[in-house]
Amino acid sequence: MPPYNWITGHLLAIKPFLMRQPPDALFNYALTEMAWSINSDAFYLDFWPIAGPMLVLKSPSMAMQMMQQNNPGKPDFVANTFTELAGGPNLISMEEGMWKKWRAMFNPILSTSAILQQAPRIVVECEKLCQKLRRRAHEGLVFQLEQDTLPLTLEVISVISLDKTFNYQLADSGIPRHLRSMINWGTFGSSLNPFKRWNPIRPLLVAYHGRKLSKYIGAVLEDDLAERRVRHDLSKESKLKKTKSMAELLVDAYLTEYGDKPGPMEPYFKYLACAQLRLFLIGGHDTTSSTLVYAYHLLYGNPTTLALVRTEHDEVLGKDISLAGARITANPTLLNKLPYTNACIKESMRMFPPASAMRAGTPDIVLKDRDGKLYPTAGWNVWSLHLAMHRSSELFKEPDSFRPERWLVGPDHPLHPPKGAYRPFEFGARSCPGQALSILEVTVTLAMTIREFDIHDAYSEWDTTRPKRGISVAFGDRPYAVEGGGGGSHPVDLYPCRISIAQDVASGGDNMIVESCDSQPLSTAASPEMGT
Repeated sequence: MPPYNWITGHLLAIKPFLMRQPPDALFNYALTEMAWSINSDAFYLDFWPIAGPMLVLKSPSMAMQMMQQNNPGKPDFVANTFTELAGGPNLISMEEGMWKKWRAMFNPILSTSAILQQAPRIVVECEKLCQKLRRRAHEGLVFQLEQDTLPLTLEVISVISLDKTFNYQLADSGIPRHLRSMINWGTFGSSLNPFKRWNPIRPLLVAYHGRKLSKYIGAVLEDDLAERRVRHDLSKESKLKKTKSMAELLVDAYLTEYGDKPGPMEPYFKYLACAQLRLFLIGGHDTTSSTLVYAYHLLYGNPTTLALVRTEHDEVLGKDISLAGARITANPTLLNKLPYTNACIKESMRMFPPASAMRAGTPDIVLKDRDGKLYPTAGWNVWSLHLAMHRSSELFKEPDSFRPERWLVGPDHPLHPPKGAYRPFEFGARSCPGQALSILEVTVTLAMTIREFDIHDAYSEWDTTRPKRGISVAFGDRPYAVEGGGGGSHPVDLYPCRISIAQDVASGGDNMIVESCDSQPLSTAASPEMGT
C-alpha cells in the first residue's frame, strides 16, 4: 500500500503521478503509474472524500479470481450512476435474479452469429460516413474525427435497438442530441472537476434529457406492440422477420409474459424495458466511437501494418472498393476472413482500453496474489485496472508498440499474450453484452474506409490555435484518453485530423471510386453536445 496519511488518506500519494499527466487526462494514467511503482499484484487505496476505498488489481490472475470465479455486482456508486443514466434498474445495476431474466430477453440478438446478421444495416450507415469523409477530404480542413464517428455509432445502435434512424449523420436531431447531452452531464465520480462532480444542476439536466429519451422509447415500444397485435400470428411473424430490433424482442417477451391482453403496455415492464434500451443506446455507441478513432490513429501511423490490412481487404472483399459494402451485405461471413484486421482492432483496444471494470467486494471473497498473500475485499471497491495490465512490460512484450501480430502467433512466441491479460470487455457472466456488436461495427467501418482514405492527426495545428499549458502527452501519446460521461474514454479534443483520398484511389488505380463531392460544406466547429 502507498504511504498513508491519517488526514488525507492517499490523496497526497497519488499527486506526484497526477503531475506527470496532462491535467485533463483520464485518471487511469496516474493510477497505472502508481500501480507500476508498487511491487505487488494489488494494493489498497483510500481517496476519501473524493472516492470510496479501493482495492486495485494489476494482475490478470487476481482479476480472473474477482470477475470470473466470483463475479459480484457493481459498487453502489457505479450502479446508481447507470440507474440515473438509464432511467431505472438495468443490466449493469440489476440484482442477480432480475438480471438473468432481462439478459435472457436479449440473447437472440447478442450472440456472435446473430450480430453478424446486422452487418447489412451497419453498411447502410457506413455509406453515409463515407459520403461525409469524401466531403471532408474535398474541403481539406482540419476537423474533429469523433464529430463523425459518434453520429455513426449512435445511428447504428439506434437501428439495432429501436429499428429507427434519426439521420443524425447528415443533420441535427433532437433525440440523439438529448442522448449526447445526458451522457456528457453524467459522472461516475472519477472527475476531479468539482463543478461537474457536485454541480446541483447536473442531476436535473440528466433527468430532463432522460425523460425525453424515455418518452420516445416508450412510444416505440407501444407502436411495436400495436403492430404485433394487428398481425396476431406471432409464430408466422417471427419466421418472416429474421432480424429483429431489441425493442421487438422486448415486445416478444412482454407478450409471452402478459399475453395479448388489450390496452397499453404494463407500466412496470415498460419502465424496465425503457431502461434497458436507454442503456444500450448509451453503451452501444460511446466507446465504440473511440475504439474506431484509435484504430484509425494506429493504422495510419504504421504504414507497414496499414498496407497489410489493405491487402487483406483486397483479397477478401475485392479490389473495387466501391463494392465493399455490397459484398458484405450479400455475404456478411466475409468479415470472418479478416484475421489481420481483427488483430489490429484487438491491438488498438489493448493500447487504448475503452474502460475499466469495478466490482463490490464482499466478506466471502478473498483474493490471493502470486506469493500467496491474501486480500480481503469486504468494504472495498475492487478495480480491475485494464490500462495497467495492457501496457505492462511484464505481461506484454513491447507494450507501447502497435504489434497486431501478437494476436496471430502461437503460445510459444515471445509476443503471445499471457492468459487473461487482455480484458477490454472484461470476462465473466456480466462482461460487456455489446462486445460482438462493437467489434463488428469497427470491422465493417474499416472495411469500407481504410483503403479509400488517408487520415492523419492534426494536433500540431490544433495546438497552435488552442495552446495547452504544461504536459500534452500521456504514455507518449498525443491523443491521450480523457473521461467521457458514459463511463468510457475518448481521445482528447475529439481527435483533430486531416483527411485525404488515398493515393491509389486519387490516381485512378484499381481501387478507384468516383463520386461527386458537390454538397454543402461540413462545419469544422465542434457541436455542443459532443462535449467540447
